[in-house]
Amino acid sequence: MPGPIYRCMYQVRYGDTMSGIAWRLGTDAWTLARFNGIYNLNWIYAGQWLRIPKCYL
Repeated sequence: MPGPIYRCMYQVRYGDTMSGIAWRLGTDAWTLARFNGIYNLNWIYAGQWLRIPKCYL
């Protein structure tokens, strides 16, 4: 079972989009991007780790 830190993180996979990831996590793309310091929704890459906003509220 993943440890607590991995429940609050998402590793981007090849073919993922910010909006697709956000939809699966129950948030919107801009909230997810801003929370991770990303200012262009196209600037994500496979292997990148994203913090999930709902875990930190």
